[in-house]
Amino acid sequence: MKISVIIPVYNAELFLKKCLNSVINQTFTKTEIIIVNDGSTDGSKSIIDEYAKTNSNILVIHKENGGIGSAYKAAFKVMTGDYILFVDSDDWLELNALEELSLIAKNNNADLVSFGIRALNEVGNLIGLNSFDNIDFIAASNKDVLKTHFEVLKHPTLVRLYRKELFDDIVIFEQNIGIDEMLTPQLLLKCNKVVYTSNIYYNVLVRTDSVCRAVYTDKKVLQTIKVYQYLIDFFEKKLPKYKKTIKLKYIQVLNGILLGYHKKEYDLDSKIVDSIKKDLKNNTLSKIITRKTSGLTIKEMGLIFINISPLSNLLFKNKKTLK
Repeated sequence: MKISVIIPVYNAELFLKKCLNSVINQTFTKTEIIIVNDGSTDGSKSIIDEYAKTNSNILVIHKENGGIGSAYKAAFKVMTGDYILFVDSDDWLELNALEELSLIAKNNNADLVSFGIRALNEVGNLIGLNSFDNIDFIAASNKDVLKTHFEVLKHPTLVRLYRKELFDDIVIFEQNIGIDEMLTPQLLLKCNKVVYTSNIYYNVLVRTDSVCRAVYTDKKVLQTIKVYQYLIDFFEKKLPKYKKTIKLKYIQVLNGILLGYHKKEYDLDSKIVDSIKKDLKNNTLSKIITRKTSGLTIKEMGLIFINISPLSNLLFKNKKTLK
């Protein structure tokens, strides 16, 4: 068995060596390490080239900046492993990760292996994140795979070990925002056997300036909307049982964007704000929202109605907000 490890890199010089050391020093050696430098402007390129000179299993792709999605697409074109693992350039693996995950995948003929993740902040303190919780379980049918993901675990992270064939005909946008959310349901829909283990093999560095935690800009909002419009269409056609799940998530995301805007955490083009309000109003009022069936809290419901109200700007201007 051969594993392709895909590492997208953008301006990660402060963290990259720790990440690469954790991959090249694995106890499992049948690896193909694909490093995609997505137009870094710091010292990342030099670090990557330095490691490639002394590690024959490293394949380097230097490209213009196009976002995480474009970096993945570049890697998909050249990967040759039987299984695929994604590692962010500021994260790192336990040194036994690939060896133990390969055995789990082989012994169970698994399409996917999901495992435990440890989250740490920039000073090394553990952070408890429910989104990274995992279980010990084997889902032996696609029905069970989908149920486990959408009703038990619910996290969209791509940090799992995947059979390579799952990526055939995959749809991915060349942008930064929403790539994990976009790929996860496509991949899970093709899985007939998934092994879940609570053993921790991956460490996440929770940075205050990372892509997913940065404040919204017009570009990020438009990328977010693009992803969710794709997902809503995908769920309606391929996963109708869970279409309400993605629509509710979209409502919560839009609501969060507007809340930050009204609290002046960032500025957005007025046309984008009006479009969000219209979309939020249409999805909220005409389709699904009763608290009993939506899963939204009273606070979330209140914030939605404040956000879509014509008086929202006046309310926030006068600081009559729900916190």
